[in-house]
Amino acid sequence: MLKIGVVGDLSLQDPARLEIAMKACWDDCDVLVQVGDMHPGYDVVKKYATKGKPVYAIPGNHDMDWDGKLGWPKRWKHDNPECHMIGLDNSQDRFILADWDLVNGIPKDDLPAIVFCHKPLSTILLPDGSESNHNMGEAPTNADAVKLQGLLKDRDVLYV
Repeated sequence: MLKIGVVGDLSLQDPARLEIAMKACWDDCDVLVQVGDMHPGYDVVKKYATKGKPVYAIPGNHDMDWDGKLGWPKRWKHDNPECHMIGLDNSQDRFILADWDLVNGIPKDDLPAIVFCHKPLSTILLPDGSESNHNMGEAPTNADAVKLQGLLKDRDVLYV
């Protein structure tokens, strides 16, 4: 079974915090995905990418130095024997043609797809019962989020 570690939105301007989260995930995963807001901890993510396991990342809305400090693709697709992994860039509260091309290119087979985005596609319910609107568009709904969910409604998809 493929174990995917997911880290995101933990740096809070402190790369040491990101290092702690990356290390904890690294020890128990086969693949590590950083889902944005790593600024200014780009070097922490790059360090883990050299340690022997796949490390993928997508930008968050605070990753303003992505191109200069990390230089990785902002969207990607990786297939493995257990699933299709797709990273989309919704850091600006929208998807662009390159994102839609990836979504439309997901093979129509029996494997599940895991779609990674920085911002959730809709309002999330927190453990205390309250809601967080820190999502795509910072509103109850977003047209691109709704479109994505519609395109994949008949597929086995996990949104992360």
